[in-house]
Amino acid sequence: MSHNNYLFDLKKMKDEVYKIVSLKMWFIHWKSAVRDLKI
Repeated sequence: MSHNNYLFDLKKMKDEVYKIVSLKMWFIHWKSAVRDLKI
C-alpha cells in the first residue's frame, strides 16, 4: 500500500517538475522572441 503511494507521489512530482520546466522554457522562448522584435 505504501509502495503504491510512493509511486503515485513520484508521478505527481514528475508532473509538477514537467509543468515548471515547460513553463520556464516557454518563458525563455518568449523573452528571446521579445528581444528579437526590439532589434
